[in-house]
Amino acid sequence: MGSEETPYEPVLLDKFSKTYMMGDVIFEEGSIGSHMYVVSRGKVNISRRN
Repeated sequence: MGSEETPYEPVLLDKFSKTYMMGDVIFEEGSIGSHMYVVSRGKVNISRRN
């Protein structure tokens, strides 16, 4: 897989992208999934609360 941009990528990113800040909770364990997440820049930590 290369890093070449497809013709659809800018349109999709413009329509569906969302920016999260450090410390934001994106989803919680046990929540019903309704979205798919793709990290295009940065990093995400996945953790469990006890």
